Amino acid sequence: MARLMRENSIQAVQKGRSKRTTDSNHSFPLADNFLARDFRATWPNQVWLTGITYIHTNWGWLYLSAILDVYSRKIDGWVMDDTMDRILCMNALKVAVLKWKF
Repeated sequence: MARLMRENSIQAVQKGRSKRTTDSNHSFPLADNFLARDFRATWPNQVWLTGITYIHTNWGWLYLSAILDVYSRKIDGWVMDDTMDRILCMNALKVAVLKWKF
């Protein structure tokens, strides 16, 4: 690929540095670390992980919250919204719980 790009005078567009969006220097309480970074599961729905990211869309920035089943590595629930708050995370959890097969 690099050779073809050189031969055709094609260069990748390099973006500037991304803006730092996380402030780790705060006084808010931290959640307990129940997994101790041991991200293994022996059966489905034993361990769920969650995360939040933001995505630029035609409508502006949206926040995505997803719930991942560690055993299957599949997303069990996700939601998007234009505000990042606890409701975003709770709604993703609700979607995952409603999809869960007992």
